[in-house]
Amino acid sequence: MKMRTGLASMMAIAVATLAAQARAETNDAAADQPAAAPQAVSADAPAAGGGGDIVVTAQRRSEQLGDVPATINVTSADSLASANITNSLEFGQLVPAVQVVSLGSYSQPAIRGVTTQVVGVGNPANVALYIDGIYITAQDAYNFDFLGIERIETLKGPQGTLYGRNATGGAILVTTKKPSFDWGGNATVSYGNLDTRLAKGYLTGPITDDIAFNVSAMYKADDGYYTNITTGNDKAGKNRTFAVRGKVLIKPGDNAEIQIGADYSYFNNPIGWLPQPYKGNSVAVGVPGYTIATKPYETSLTFDPTYHNKQGGAFIRGDFDLGGVDLVSLSSYRKITSVADSDTDYSPLPTNRNIRYASEESMSQEFNLSSQSDGPLSWIVGAMAASEDSRNNPVIANGSVNVRNKVKSTAYSAFGELTYAITPQLEGVVGARYSYERKQLRGTFGAPNKAPVAGRKKWQALTPRIALRYSPNPDVNIYASYNKGFKSGGYNTNNSNSTNSLGEVVPFDQEKIDSYEVGTKLRLSSFASLDLSAYYSNYKDSQVAASITTAGISATQVLNAASARIYGVEGELRLRPAPGLTAQIGMAYTHDRYTDFPNALITAPKPAGNGNTQAPGDASGNRLIRIPDFTASIAAQYERDIGPGKIYLSGNAFFSSGFYGDFGNRLKQPSYQVFNAQIGFGPSSESFKISAFAKNIGDQKYALVLRDAGLSGDVTLLAPPRTYGVIVDVNF
Repeated sequence: MKMRTGLASMMAIAVATLAAQARAETNDAAADQPAAAPQAVSADAPAAGGGGDIVVTAQRRSEQLGDVPATINVTSADSLASANITNSLEFGQLVPAVQVVSLGSYSQPAIRGVTTQVVGVGNPANVALYIDGIYITAQDAYNFDFLGIERIETLKGPQGTLYGRNATGGAILVTTKKPSFDWGGNATVSYGNLDTRLAKGYLTGPITDDIAFNVSAMYKADDGYYTNITTGNDKAGKNRTFAVRGKVLIKPGDNAEIQIGADYSYFNNPIGWLPQPYKGNSVAVGVPGYTIATKPYETSLTFDPTYHNKQGGAFIRGDFDLGGVDLVSLSSYRKITSVADSDTDYSPLPTNRNIRYASEESMSQEFNLSSQSDGPLSWIVGAMAASEDSRNNPVIANGSVNVRNKVKSTAYSAFGELTYAITPQLEGVVGARYSYERKQLRGTFGAPNKAPVAGRKKWQALTPRIALRYSPNPDVNIYASYNKGFKSGGYNTNNSNSTNSLGEVVPFDQEKIDSYEVGTKLRLSSFASLDLSAYYSNYKDSQVAASITTAGISATQVLNAASARIYGVEGELRLRPAPGLTAQIGMAYTHDRYTDFPNALITAPKPAGNGNTQAPGDASGNRLIRIPDFTASIAAQYERDIGPGKIYLSGNAFFSSGFYGDFGNRLKQPSYQVFNAQIGFGPSSESFKISAFAKNIGDQKYALVLRDAGLSGDVTLLAPPRTYGVIVDVNF
């Protein structure tokens, strides 16, 4: 409560500071400089060298993509629309070495071989997600639809300094549209097979000469693509989504800008809870009277699962030019609640039903200062405080309360980064972040009459960054860097294995990663640019689910049982070879191996194929889960005037060499490829467009999720089949 009160006070102080500063700037007759810290404007401009006209804020300031000594992929709203990518789970089709999977209620990104297997409230992912600068804590919130998007920046590799909170794998920065003082907007409706319906709109304009607004809203629904053969429901994956987002922009003076934003979404989507047996391995095999699913897009569960999710939040951002220094203040509040009713043995046997009521509430306050100097030295410093309250309220297993607990998390950090031009061609970067996190758990595990247990632990780390950038001419940028990442520890909040045989609550510890990278960003010509990078990472104390024996009793716990070595190369080629034609080609090769994993939980099918056995084993030398050796993507867009109108053509393709779904490397998704295409026509004024689309044209059957389900067997969740439909866009 003290932390929440303290943060509320900080936010109130921040708001008062913003208002006072705004009044001061308004009354300052001498204030005639341009507004500080302009928002980046994304442009699909592949002709520019090393990114050229593409502006990013990955280093918390607006700068050209080609000038940043790091691997960053930028995806604009136009690129998402051209590929008909509408949701975070599909995002990896445009960005090699990035994958987002859905595990029941949770969605977990993977970048460059780093992902998490830890679920449960109070346990964020190790690829950090930021929306409009706000750190998103809950894994339940990582599955979201793109609404009012301006661009998405994917920062690959550990982000230990500027985005250092739980970012051992990287960070995904989502920026939504900023209000405009000119009236404008658009509306989109679409319809496709599986009775897929989508309607969304965007509107922006002025309220006064100094205040502008925008608002976007969306409704989406379909009948799903999975059939539950046990209940006979051929619409078991039927889902609905509603979302709304809005901002108000206040410009009280030339040197001040305030944004106030809020969003809310609700979705009912059970798809993450509809896996089917993989290769027929299910605990129900051979049980008289029960049939398991064997065909694609079929599941065999005792009942039809449901999942309801509500989330929303608000933020206040202030940007101020203080004369040689920019000040940014960012205050936020966010809450998410969810209810999941699932069949946890993934079979038609009426043995395991789990209902989880969960909530996560967070508040944060951040300040940062950055220099405006055009001299050889530039800098940025900042500080952040956050509080989170995560709860299982409760988890009900087979009609009885099994878990009821809460985790209170407190986080503080301070960071700074200096950039110095050693010569006109050579630039050095030195930065560091100090992170402090504390988690307190209290609750019951196993049965409602058990005595509550409690635990408290803190973690802290100093994560540096060092980089050199050499630019012999404006068309060449060569860089080398070292980055250290940190993810705090926590508690396994989902089951009773958070406690040992003595009833003591057992936390897992922090994980760390050291990464070295070299790269270059080249302007090859007036219509082509190329980014190349290579990296090497030592991944230590990885947080995994492993087997542990205490006092002769074996149990599954989340431990720091694994270390890994990961290295690879990546490239991205951007082209504009002809008027109206743009293309982007990306590839990534990843070599990943566990170097020390002696206590892995290894499963093996029983001889009858009716579930698995489990035993501790050595997974050292094995591949990491969910990580393909090789991924590649290509996306192209073409538009041309034809008579009184304009034709639009776009397509994208994604290839994956496949991945493993378990520590023993027994479950493997083979290589696959996905092709999507779209063709549209409208007037030359671009006020209207009608398009036809097709996704997964080859009807590839590949796994979004592949894993062992413990003793219950092995499960997989397939990606959607071929889908197609019509889209109508109106701009005004």
